Amino acid sequence: MADRSRPLTAAQSGIWYSGVLDPTGLRYVGSQYVHLHGPVDEELFARAVRTVVAGSETLRVRFADRDDGPVQFLEPLDDWEVRLLDLRAAEQPHEEALRLIEENSLRPYDLSRAPLFDHHLLRVADDAYLWAIRMHHLICDGTAAANLIRRVAATYTAWATGTAGPPPAGGPALFDTLDAMVERDTAYRSSARFGQDAAWWAGRLAGRDEAPQLATGGAPAGATGHVSHVRWLPADRWHTL
Repeated sequence: MADRSRPLTAAQSGIWYSGVLDPTGLRYVGSQYVHLHGPVDEELFARAVRTVVAGSETLRVRFADRDDGPVQFLEPLDDWEVRLLDLRAAEQPHEEALRLIEENSLRPYDLSRAPLFDHHLLRVADDAYLWAIRMHHLICDGTAAANLIRRVAATYTAWATGTAGPPPAGGPALFDTLDAMVERDTAYRSSARFGQDAAWWAGRLAGRDEAPQLATGGAPAGATGHVSHVRWLPADRWHTL
């Protein structure tokens, strides 16, 4: 039988090995939700989510740890569903939805089994929903998640308003295919551009203090919340990056 495995990209490898050090398995599990206001065709919305995922290979992978390192496998994922929950009967529907989202965010994924994501559509009023999205960072970062949300919104809107044909079995590609992603990463890391970028960053960070170490021993702690720091970059710095 042919080996269907693909290597991890450099970014995925960093996440994988860092995640191994986290006993909770939650370090790279990300959760977010989107407020939906107004009437929603729940079945059509769920189908829009499934269609976008079906057209996105990099979301449909699982991982395995081999003697020569971690690898990933593409899976068809034909049997997963968007969970629809009606919370209008709860005493405080919105708060109950947030509680469920928080509770779900504390469940680690088994990286050897796909999917490494889940979607819930939580109805909190006659005309209000929360679309809860949870994914492992190995398959999706913040930018990709924003693209996914926009594509689902565009797909659902087109179907709901009749500006597109009936929902197809699959969907247009949102991201690179898995093979293209791996090949692009491999090509970049063996290119002259990679050396130039590394030299630029080495020069940029030359003379800076070493990163402080907050712990000197013992088992690494797992975090279940988040800490954020916002800093605005000037336009010239942004364009340089």
